[in-house]
Amino acid sequence: FFFLMIRRPPRSTQSRSSAASDVYKRQHKIPNTLVLSYLYKIYRGTLLAMMDQDEEFLFEYCEKGFADQLLQSLKHFKDQGYKLQVIEDETNINGEPIPTQTQILDSIMIKGLTIDREKNGSQTEYHKWVDSDEMGLVIFTPLKVTNTDNFVDPEQINTMYDDSNQVVVRLCVQIKSPWRYRLINPIKETIETKTDDYSWNHIAVFETQMKPPKVHKSFGRLENYMEWLGKFNFGVWKLADIDNFMRGNPLIKKDNIREKFDNELFRGSK
Repeated sequence: FFFLMIRRPPRSTQSRSSAASDVYKRQHKIPNTLVLSYLYKIYRGTLLAMMDQDEEFLFEYCEKGFADQLLQSLKHFKDQGYKLQVIEDETNINGEPIPTQTQILDSIMIKGLTIDREKNGSQTEYHKWVDSDEMGLVIFTPLKVTNTDNFVDPEQINTMYDDSNQVVVRLCVQIKSPWRYRLINPIKETIETKTDDYSWNHIAVFETQMKPPKVHKSFGRLENYMEWLGKFNFGVWKLADIDNFMRGNPLIKKDNIREKFDNELFRGSK
């Protein structure tokens, strides 16, 4: 359970069957409650790290692009004279205690991409196969593996499928927590984010780069595709988005149609 341990807290620290869920069932036998407990620690730690502007924690436990955007927003608030506070509410608006609750709403296994967005290509560089409803699986196959010219060089052949064998698991988690933030403006007035319809519920997206299994060397038995995927191990979990701040923070960028017309002939067109 090495991946279930957080190296350190921030300085202020006080479904359905799918390819992704089958990883828990077949390989690790890890209860969802244990995984959710760990992911909640990352979520709470991220809130506290935002208050401290703890860059080390944010870059360790958040996806790089998400951490960058959080820090830019925090810097903007700071430059305007605002201060972020993270507090723990003991009771909700009706005076009842606020229980901590976590629930996996959805899970997906993505083959062929990495959580490092800068290393992923554009949509036009892949063939995409989707079976998210039944198997919870999306496969991105680089088009370069369909080009016979790329199989001329023996050295290139050895690494041709490295990218397509990468696997990412993403979880969409609903979190109900007493932890929330508020702002203090330049004249020390408190700006509450809690309203009468505030539910303490938040949606978080977590992801991990799976560690591939050793090459299957047995000649007495062949593995099917799902058995092979089931042998991947969890890597480090990262928080990729909260409440759609990054619009879900997709692994791959959408192609900009106008980039196809970026030449002198089309300059000045709208």
